[in-house]
Amino acid sequence: MVFSNVKDDLLRFGLIISIILNFNTVYYYSEYNFFYGINRALIVLMILMNLFTNGVKRDRLKKAIIPALIYYVYLFACMMLIDITTEYRFKEFSYSFLILVPLFIILLGTKGKEECIELAKMFVKIMYYLCIISLFFYVFANILGIIKSSKYVRFTWSWMDKVKAYFNIYFETQYMGIGKSNTIMPRNSLFFCEPAMFSTLITFGIMMNKIYNKNSKKMLIVFVIVQLTTTSTTGIIVTIIYFALNFIVVKKNKAIKIVLIPIVALLSFMAVSNMFVEKMDTSSGNTRLDDMVACTKAWQKSPITGTGFLNNTEIEKNFSAFRSSNKGLSTSFFVVLAHGGIFLISVYLYAFIRQVWYSIKKKEWEKTIMFLMYMMIFLTTIFQYSALSMFVVALGIVIGQYKEEKEVTEG
Repeated sequence: MVFSNVKDDLLRFGLIISIILNFNTVYYYSEYNFFYGINRALIVLMILMNLFTNGVKRDRLKKAIIPALIYYVYLFACMMLIDITTEYRFKEFSYSFLILVPLFIILLGTKGKEECIELAKMFVKIMYYLCIISLFFYVFANILGIIKSSKYVRFTWSWMDKVKAYFNIYFETQYMGIGKSNTIMPRNSLFFCEPAMFSTLITFGIMMNKIYNKNSKKMLIVFVIVQLTTTSTTGIIVTIIYFALNFIVVKKNKAIKIVLIPIVALLSFMAVSNMFVEKMDTSSGNTRLDDMVACTKAWQKSPITGTGFLNNTEIEKNFSAFRSSNKGLSTSFFVVLAHGGIFLISVYLYAFIRQVWYSIKKKEWEKTIMFLMYMMIFLTTIFQYSALSMFVVALGIVIGQYKEEKEVTEG
């Protein structure tokens, strides 16, 4: 990786890789108990180091503190009203909402839009190299069998109590059947608990590569290939919709659009419809739909404040019989709605609406589509209290804050 400014880029690298490792990785749900605290502390440290490197502009800092304080007041009110009865829930709520979000607000508000762009570029680079690493192990370990597993690691995320590990970099967390035979094949999940988590970040990489990295063809090819090896229907569907919408909305040649839009729309609809039908025929699709229904029923018992932060008891009471021992959840939006009611979900909705509204106002259609795709993923994947989710919430709160500064809004 070529660094234009070694110190700044190293700090950005540290922050982004820490956020990625926080995104439901095997390290969080295995025998590496020490990783939990180290990673969370490292995220805070990286935010502070990124904030204070090269000095801080006082006028920007003052402007950034104002939305952070307003947010703090609202979240303290939420904390008083939402049921956070145990020490563990209090610590989790405090870390995500009272530490990470305000720090991200101050970082992004102080550094401005240019820093957000640099962080996005760094995210694309890191995901590109992670995809290459995963592809290497997928080919030489899973397909060719040349590289052998170094050991098994205890795993607490799913029903599997242990998973194969390859030098603690690559793990086999899920398998799929091939055709009608009894042959099973590992899905590419790198070091994430599920291929869907890896696929989600690849999708973000694809979108940010197009917007902030001049749509590097080399990176795009790697992203798409690795996306297919995850066999994540959700990720593939979102990627197809993203490219289709970009072609329809963003492409400037009207003559070409008139001819090709119907074809692109039809092919995209057929591909998405086919995969959606297949998805709903699987246990994964049925579980996701059941999660949405169960969370909605739980939320209806306490619409304003929810059933309690990280309290899944009321949700599980509404699970369908086919779930058996499968208590895992798969929809961030509806889980937040059940846990914190209108009070907590409004934080996410406010950030999301501001992002979409501001991008539409600036006629930045590619970003509008990206934010819409993020919301689609947020509805169908579980990562609601992750550092990445808190980063996006903070971004929505401060977005457009320095629109009057030409050098910040360019790009």
